[in-house]
This record gives sequence, structure tokens and C-alpha cells, in this order.
Amino acid sequence: MSTSFLTKCKILSELSVESSWNTDLNDFAKYHDVGLPMAFMIDQDLIELKDGAESYIEETWVDLCKVLQVDPEAEYESADDMVDKSPLPEIEEE
Repeated sequence: MSTSFLTKCKILSELSVESSWNTDLNDFAKYHDVGLPMAFMIDQDLIELKDGAESYIEETWVDLCKVLQVDPEAEYESADDMVDKSPLPEIEEE
């Protein structure tokens, strides 16, 4: 089973907040300057999903999985769950 679209938005929303203090995620956040805010706004029920918008979030999701070296088709419950399953060293706060 894979992560639902709304859970992807929640996880990306969590990481968009974390990327403001985490230099490991800075480049990722800068590149996904549309997908991360859009995921945050969907997660917070500030906007409704429109045609074509899902592709931005899916691209952001796949790239995040590449950064964390985790399976994009796996099921994750939270950003912490995703980071815990990553083989990378723990991400440090600045």
C-alpha cells in the first residue's frame, strides 16, 4: 500500500516548515518552491486541489523520496516515519 495523497501533503507540509531551519533540506525546498507551499496549503485546507496541481505535489514527493533514499511507493504516516526509514544519517537542527 502506498501513502495517500493527503498524507503526502501532510508530510511535505511538515518538511516545508522544517526546511526553514535545516540546511540539508534547503536546496530541496528552493527547487520545490511551488510544490511545498501548495502541499502546505492543501494540508491546512486553505486551497482546494485543482486540475494539474497534483502533478506538482507528486513530483515534489518523488524528489523527496530520492533525497531521503526511501521508496516513493511505500506507506508513511509522518515526516518522522519517513526520516526514520531513511538510510541517511539523522538530520540535525541548525
